[in-house]
Amino acid sequence: MREDHATTFVDFIRHGEVDGGEYFRGQTDDALTAQGWQQMHDALGSVSPWQVVISSPLRRCADFARQWAKDTSLPIVIEDQLQEMNFGEWEGRT
Repeated sequence: MREDHATTFVDFIRHGEVDGGEYFRGQTDDALTAQGWQQMHDALGSVSPWQVVISSPLRRCADFARQWAKDTSLPIVIEDQLQEMNFGEWEGRT
């Protein structure tokens, strides 16, 4: 007998432009620029096909995720295990 299993879809969305210019940033906690916020809004629109928002705790991800979840009435989970890796000696370098 075959068991039916629900299918889970996961969409990964990269953050927009961040303060500080272009350099290797893993755990460096720069915020989105105004353009970065606009890029995120443009990418997602105002209609949500999702059931929950899950975000890294870093500001470049979490600030927008919190606001977008609020605007779309979705629950949000800030997941520490999604925090970006540290680039070690490369962190902060161009």
